[in-house]
Amino acid sequence: MDIRLGYFTSLDEDFNELLEESLKEGHQFLQRFKDQWEIGENRFDRDGEMHIVAVEGMRPVGICGLNIDPYLNDSKIGRVRHLYVHPDFRGLTIGSILVNEVIDCAKDSFNILRLRTKDDGAAKFYLKLGFETSNEENETHRLILSK
Repeated sequence: MDIRLGYFTSLDEDFNELLEESLKEGHQFLQRFKDQWEIGENRFDRDGEMHIVAVEGMRPVGICGLNIDPYLNDSKIGRVRHLYVHPDFRGLTIGSILVNEVIDCAKDSFNILRLRTKDDGAAKFYLKLGFETSNEENETHRLILSK
């Protein structure tokens, strides 16, 4: 398997396959991502932001984003957004590769990364990547990048 990373610049039929799979699993966050992208509300294009895609061949198999945290008024705090790996490609470290790329890129712009998940498996996944649990408003996990 040859997994490459790239950056989302548009939403096309390949993205729709990931969206459809996520909806089958009961996840709404990729639909919110698509809706916000289409109206221009969130294009992951402010300083330090990005949205990356893992591609196998020509097929997107996972995505993850990084925003300035919209719940805080602090441009040095980032938010991990919309991590999703196609069910056929789970267990192959794609999620870890995506999040680690986000972490590496975030170090240039952010001091802290935050996220929120309601999924127990995802919570354990983020702990393995070095995040710590948090009970702050709008976050379940955080990672200190610099002091």
